[in-house]
Amino acid sequence: YIDTKVFKPVESEKFKDRVVFVGRLNQQKNLFNLIDAMSQTNLNLDVYGQGDLKDSLESHAQKKEVKVSFKGVVNNNELPTILNQYHYYILPSKYEGMPKTLLEAMACSLVCIGTDVKGINEVIEDGVNGFLCPVRNYKVLADRMLKMIQLPKLQLDMMGQKSREKVEREYDENIVIKRYLQAIN
Repeated sequence: YIDTKVFKPVESEKFKDRVVFVGRLNQQKNLFNLIDAMSQTNLNLDVYGQGDLKDSLESHAQKKEVKVSFKGVVNNNELPTILNQYHYYILPSKYEGMPKTLLEAMACSLVCIGTDVKGINEVIEDGVNGFLCPVRNYKVLADRMLKMIQLPKLQLDMMGQKSREKVEREYDENIVIKRYLQAIN
């Protein structure tokens, strides 16, 4: 569940040329593919998280001349403030269960791109509240990012609003608690 009273949109100055990723730095998250995609854009990537692949990812980003800032781990209570500094969130995973960081970003009304895999495609409705792309095709991912940043502000705001509404309707902690109680009863 997501606490939508904590993870919510807040008026703040937002980066225009930055994309954010939050999660473990491991093979599942498909971050080498993300860096390859970023090399096809003029966007910068901020990565929050840690993992075994950090050094390899830094090396790959340098080789591809991609501006990636590895921010490390932050406390979950800091995450809403951090997310609200961005317009765009990306989750390029090869597979997912229920991607909590994606739901947190959506609750903050970020426009999200994710791979078309179970878990992510159950949350993102392509073209409605975010964008889906194939797992291994970094060129399609780059194309999606470039199209996303060219969308008019009104359309971005509408997608962000639809993301928030999806989380409120299906993943808010009160909704999930009611479902648990119904299942128990």
